[in-house]
Amino acid sequence: MGWRIVRPLLCALAAALPMIACGRTATISRGHQPDIRGRIAGGDASSIYVRTRTGVHPIPRKSVTDIDHPGDGAIVVGAGLALVGILALACNSGKLRSTDGDVVTPYFILAPSAAGAALMIYGISVHGNSVDALDQPPPGHERVPAIEPTPLQPRQQQGRAPGLSLSATW
Repeated sequence: MGWRIVRPLLCALAAALPMIACGRTATISRGHQPDIRGRIAGGDASSIYVRTRTGVHPIPRKSVTDIDHPGDGAIVVGAGLALVGILALACNSGKLRSTDGDVVTPYFILAPSAAGAALMIYGISVHGNSVDALDQPPPGHERVPAIEPTPLQPRQQQGRAPGLSLSATW
């Protein structure tokens, strides 16, 4: 009975993999211009920097109409697989006993749930990294910590003449 349930789930997973295969690239829509696909490498107040096969390209933020971050497909398919596993467990909870009366481990139920959870975690991670990259400095423009000058102050030491000390805060 287990294979009859597992086979369709494996086929559904195999059919869903091409939807997930787009992986880590974001699609940036720019109104009347062609969409750009690539990894978001960084961003600042005026531009989004996208890494494509040909290099890193700045895209003015004012021309961007929508950003489709990666990971959405993996989250949806993973949630669906996890839900199928949970529903199968709920529907078969009373039937999970062998002829001896021992409880049988429901691998046909645990497999889609585990695969679904893994896909969801992957999708959430990829989506979050893409969104976070918008706030990172663009490549080659790393942020330098601000140096706050401290006014010169006299320093008193025992047995020595007073001097000046210089310090900075990073």
